[in-house]
Amino acid sequence: MVRGTRLSVAFMIGLLADGWSETEILADYPGLTHDDITACLACARDLKEGPERRLTAGPPRVPT
Repeated sequence: MVRGTRLSVAFMIGLLADGWSETEILADYPGLTHDDITACLACARDLKEGPERRLTAGPPRVPT
């Protein structure tokens, strides 16, 4: 769920996938902020990357 709302992250990603702009989303859902949309995108990215993405604290180390 998006902080302070009953909107799911999946719903928000769906709006973006359907071509909604950030401006349109914020106009239709005034309780949302730019940071909420960014957080939804970051969540989707992390889920796509898999567990190894969520467990690392930074870029992968290159052996020397």
